[in-house]
Amino acid sequence: MAKNPLEDSIQSRMSAERYQVSTKGKKREKIPVFQILLILSMILGLIMTLVGVLTQLLK
Repeated sequence: MAKNPLEDSIQSRMSAERYQVSTKGKKREKIPVFQILLILSMILGLIMTLVGVLTQLLK
């Protein structure tokens, strides 16, 4: 049985689009200042908690 030419055309177009390399370069999104402050405060909180636990253990 012969394939339908329309189906072949559709399949070739779909495969060409599917494997097309993006011409746009990936841009890094800028991290908001609030988010950086939040991350730093979380890290500082973890460090302070560890220091507090260690001082309690070493007493």
